[in-house]
Amino acid sequence: MKTEKVKLGIFGVDSGTVMICDPCLINSKGITDNIVTDNVEAILKATKNFGGEITLKDDTLVFVAETGLGDGEYEINAYITKEKIMGQCRIQRIEIVFMDD
Repeated sequence: MKTEKVKLGIFGVDSGTVMICDPCLINSKGITDNIVTDNVEAILKATKNFGGEITLKDDTLVFVAETGLGDGEYEINAYITKEKIMGQCRIQRIEIVFMDD
């Protein structure tokens, strides 16, 4: 499927780690605002191998990964489908570049 690369934005990192989660799932499980401080051991364990899933309240709800060079600002790009799926163009994938080739 053909896609178009679109820059979504830039985000800052101050921990050398990025976290991906669905905020609605986190909220529905009653997880507090302290998601990071309450799960430091799990985050450190996952990032020992560059990244991985974290299980919270018996569900895998979070993915964490190290950033290539630690702290900094990183660009996020989306690959948008050129053809409509279910009536609209969709994000096929996202990409975060931590280090250039």
